[in-house]
This record gives sequence, C-alpha cells and structure tokens, in this order.
Amino acid sequence: MNTVVRAMMSPRLRILTSWLLQSQRMGALAILRAAVDPDARGGDYYGPPGRAQFTGHPARVESSPPSHDEPAQLLL
Repeated sequence: MNTVVRAMMSPRLRILTSWLLQSQRMGALAILRAAVDPDARGGDYYGPPGRAQFTGHPARVESSPPSHDEPAQLLL
C-alpha cells in the first residue's frame, strides 16, 4: 500500500480524511450496481455522488471531462 494512502488511513488522521475516503466495500458498490442494475445501460457511469464524487452510495453520474476527449483516447 502506498505510504501516503497508509498515512491518510491512520486513526489519528481519520477525522480529517473521513470526508475524502470510503471503505473498500462502499467503493465496490458502484461496480456491483453497474453490473446488476436492470436500468443500467452501456456507457453509463456509476460512482459516489457526494462531495466531489468521493463518497456516498453509487448513483448514475457524469464521467470526468477528460473521458470525453477523443484525441486523447486515440493516444492509448
């Protein structure tokens, strides 16, 4: 695990970082919802809707602006 991530997860910093981090289980919910939600369509993006899309139960959200940059996609 990255040293910075480990430091952010330390109990002493948990109060400061709890608004930014979520558990692994919460992080996995977006993938599960996209896989099993009967209303999900190809191209939909699911993620946490809260605080700049860092926390919360998964909802359909817009992907980041760079993901729509077609010239950049061709470079991959």
